[in-house]
Amino acid sequence: MTETGEISQAVQGGLEAEMADDEGLNDEGYEEEDDDYEEGDEEDQPGDALPPAAEQDRMVPDWTSLKKHPEATSSRIVDAFKDLSSRGRSRLSVLMVGRPGVGKSHTTNSLFAAQVTQVVPFHMVTYTNAQPVVVRKKSGGVTFTVIDTPGLVEQDGVSEVNLRRVAFQTRNNPVDVVVYVDRIDMMSDELDLQVLEGLNRTFGPDVWKRMIIGLTRSDVRAPPPGLTYADVVNRRVEDIRAAMRKVGAKDCALPFALFENSVRCRLNDAGEKVVDGHSWVPAFFENAVEVALGNPTAGLRYEPGAVEKQKNLLQKFVLIPLAIAAQVLIKVFVIDRIIEEDGTKGDQYGPFDPATVEYEQQKLKERRERDRQERAEARQKAGKLKDQSRQRIEGTVGLEDSSDEDDFFDDE
Repeated sequence: MTETGEISQAVQGGLEAEMADDEGLNDEGYEEEDDDYEEGDEEDQPGDALPPAAEQDRMVPDWTSLKKHPEATSSRIVDAFKDLSSRGRSRLSVLMVGRPGVGKSHTTNSLFAAQVTQVVPFHMVTYTNAQPVVVRKKSGGVTFTVIDTPGLVEQDGVSEVNLRRVAFQTRNNPVDVVVYVDRIDMMSDELDLQVLEGLNRTFGPDVWKRMIIGLTRSDVRAPPPGLTYADVVNRRVEDIRAAMRKVGAKDCALPFALFENSVRCRLNDAGEKVVDGHSWVPAFFENAVEVALGNPTAGLRYEPGAVEKQKNLLQKFVLIPLAIAAQVLIKVFVIDRIIEEDGTKGDQYGPFDPATVEYEQQKLKERRERDRQERAEARQKAGKLKDQSRQRIEGTVGLEDSSDEDDFFDDE
């Protein structure tokens, strides 16, 4: 059995329980809250005008379900919001993206401690008429927003329709943090690369500066033989990071967060859900605030013109050196030769007679041949010195061989 299969088997018990949780989320004690989220409308998204920011804030309901988190969790969330507001920020907007069935909606409900978005079990996932859902709550003067999105994969390829819906949703809801959600018991494949390329193509390279890797089903209680829990996490994180850097993330930090949404998630003495001994809900908020504060206030939004401009600039940077190289080659091999040929036919006083033209052309031919021979000799001597240096390093040349090098310098 492969390591990936062993990791998958290690969380299989939690898989069945979580699928049962998905079908009856209210069993966790979450209450449905239907008045605090909006379902995106693809037709309305591109041109809708939003109310002024102050009016939007007044329209956002209070985060009443925050008190459903254990006191230790809610206290750390409030402290994270205080840190955000002390830096002049009044909003924290998170975009959840990834393949279908990886736990985006379930994680959104866990963060809000309420059923604010519909969870669809993996075996019931459909690809038709899926729309992003925007959930807004306000606490301590900070508006917390999560955009829960449909899976970006349809059958065997990237769903360009869903990618477009997600993009248009960010035009009216700029995001501070992007969470790429995936399961800890999977490994990246070509389809994941296509999804990541789609994000890079749609939002540009700035998307990676705001990226957090979110791993669901992270309560792996029995790691494969020979591996620790840290090994399992690190291998999966580095696997996703490698894929992201392959499509454009490059030097970005790409931090990660661990999620466990099952009712069977272990609890600490304070009643908080813990993964690897750490309370994962407040840890995510602290991580998200740190990422948000490390980026411009304006937030990331879909701007087709700006993305296209970045692509054009990149093309220009590639084409300029090629154009310069082409100009140099044309000058050396075409223009200079034409000027030399023209110099054999006359000067500032007028054209030469046929005999003089023939004489000048012969001189030009001899000069070119002499230059060619000198270049060939120079290359030969340079090659000889290079060979001698390599042999000296390898210890194969004795002191008596140094006379060859002296002869070379004497010739010079």
